[in-house]
Amino acid sequence: MPDEVSAHARRYGAELTRFLADTGQTQASLVKSVYISQAAVSRYLAGRRVAPQTFLDAFAAFVRDCGVTLSKEQFAHLTELRKRAQRASNGAATQVLYWQELTDQLKAEVDRLSEELGQARDELAAREPVAQSLAAAWEEAAGLAARLTTVEAELSEARTRAEAAKADRDRLADQAAGQQDQLEHAAAYSRELERDLAGEQERVKALQTELQALQRQVQRLLDEPPEAVPGAGNPSAVPLSVAAPSEGAPTLAQAGAPFAVPASVPMPDWQPAPVRRWRPETELPYPGPWNHVDPHLATQRDRLALLRTAWGEFKKDLKPIRRRLRVPFHVRAAHRTVDWLHRSTGDSRWLRIGESIEALQHYENEYAPHGLADAHTYFAYPPAYELTMDTVIAYRRSVAQLRIHLNKLADLHAERQR
Repeated sequence: MPDEVSAHARRYGAELTRFLADTGQTQASLVKSVYISQAAVSRYLAGRRVAPQTFLDAFAAFVRDCGVTLSKEQFAHLTELRKRAQRASNGAATQVLYWQELTDQLKAEVDRLSEELGQARDELAAREPVAQSLAAAWEEAAGLAARLTTVEAELSEARTRAEAAKADRDRLADQAAGQQDQLEHAAAYSRELERDLAGEQERVKALQTELQALQRQVQRLLDEPPEAVPGAGNPSAVPLSVAAPSEGAPTLAQAGAPFAVPASVPMPDWQPAPVRRWRPETELPYPGPWNHVDPHLATQRDRLALLRTAWGEFKKDLKPIRRRLRVPFHVRAAHRTVDWLHRSTGDSRWLRIGESIEALQHYENEYAPHGLADAHTYFAYPPAYELTMDTVIAYRRSVAQLRIHLNKLADLHAERQR
């Protein structure tokens, strides 16, 4: 709204507010008397909207009922302020009201002039001078009729503009809401990608560190003289990193099955590191009900899928290792595979691998839903804890470490088979 329009509307609203204050009544009392909403009355008194003539008439009756004098001059002054505010307003709805009231006034004026014209016709037979007044009245009536036609055309055009402006406003509001939703989804997806990238960077760093350690170990082995290799001159020498089977645990060789690798061959003194704790010390309770209105359901499912994918990559690594080390076909589970390798080779490092598998394979515990909360809709009870992205990154880092150690230990035993 331009400055001059704001000034007229505020002056009009201030006069209404002053008369209301003289009555000693509140806006709530005025709302009950004029049968208009609280929000509309508040905007009229604040000057944000121009109160129409119907509201002004009801307001004048309310003021007089409260015992406050509102003279004809004061009411005419309020009416003039209203007209100025409506005429200066750039709002389509206010302009339509202004032109509608002006049309009504012109129609009333035409009716009055028509009545006078009829009276003048009656008096024309008695008094000749009245003919001149009658002709002037006819001329004025014709001018008013032409003006009325013009005002009606302008009123129709104003209504058309108001409807078009309202349609454009609704369309722009819908577009803004859709763009806001797209921005929120894009921001959430970007945050997920950044977390995944951070996890992959940590994994690359771990792989680089492990590769550097392996390169240094290989270089040390290459630099050692032949007589310094453990077991080269003494077949009975066995490094401390390989534990012989206990007397109470018979190996598959005792049962008639072939060893995967002879346990008496020495191996480099390397131990796989234990998997660090990947679950947080303090778990966050799952905040949602796990149903179709749960906003956290999709995020929890996606993060569980990331854990499932990481464990699936480990199982893919284990499959060729079983073939290389000649694990029997009926030994398929991960923990049973490493247990068979320990018992058949006597290498205690497979026990360390088995402990890491035990710590990682039950990744869904308390993060996945359980049971049926509603047998008709097949919705399960919600998980116990919320699966955060930090926990996903820690789990994927632990699985990556386990895969490195598994492949390294398998390579050492594969070299012994050649």
